[in-house]
Amino acid sequence: MVNILQALTRPSEAARFNGTYAPEGQNTTIHSDIAIDTWFPWPDFTYENITRIFATELARQYHGPLEPAALDKDLLIFNEEVAEDGLRRFPVPVVNYALSLMPGAPHYGRGTRCLYFRLKADWSLISDMRLDDNNRYVNLVPGDTKLSSKWTPDMLDDEEMFVEWQEVVSQTVTYTAERFGRYGFIVTDSVLVVLRLTRQYTGAGLAANRSPRSAGSGSQGGHSGSDTSMGMSDPSNPSQPSSDSFHAW
Repeated sequence: MVNILQALTRPSEAARFNGTYAPEGQNTTIHSDIAIDTWFPWPDFTYENITRIFATELARQYHGPLEPAALDKDLLIFNEEVAEDGLRRFPVPVVNYALSLMPGAPHYGRGTRCLYFRLKADWSLISDMRLDDNNRYVNLVPGDTKLSSKWTPDMLDDEEMFVEWQEVVSQTVTYTAERFGRYGFIVTDSVLVVLRLTRQYTGAGLAANRSPRSAGSGSQGGHSGSDTSMGMSDPSNPSQPSSDSFHAW
């Protein structure tokens, strides 16, 4: 019998995703007033910190299902929908079973099972502890699926690919901001990117000379901007974030 940590860190069939047939080109985009320009390290998002914080939970015995054995054609990635099928079939059930033992039984699945307003995320994290006024699940951690042939985190440093990097990150941050959340993620067939939104004090600026009535609500003569942190891991081992984490705004 293995414990939850061992089950989560077991090699996944997702490590063998084959993107030979995945198209290149531009990603789908949304209209958003949010434009992320860069990101910065999220130093606390590390394997060591997470396993220390959840040491008791991770030491529990794992009684859930194992990943099914994959056929080669199960692992061929043709588009984002096929990538999602593979993720939901292989690593995600193990993750969900581990989460089911936590308060509220958090659960990853399609974004469409939650009420959305203008924008529809590919993924949602729901919990029995967070329902809206109509007793419906709230999307606590919206996520977006992309292909590694179209988007990678290092596009930030490529002048020709920066716009593609920016649009994907801005899209996910928009999903999170629309739900007044703090966390979101981007998952591809090769990497998982976890985003955290925080508040960034940007200085008094023009608001310093305004009356309290005309200044932005709660600004206290300053302006709070949106700041985003990001951490990365391999979806074939989704419980293990690397110490290469980033922070965006």
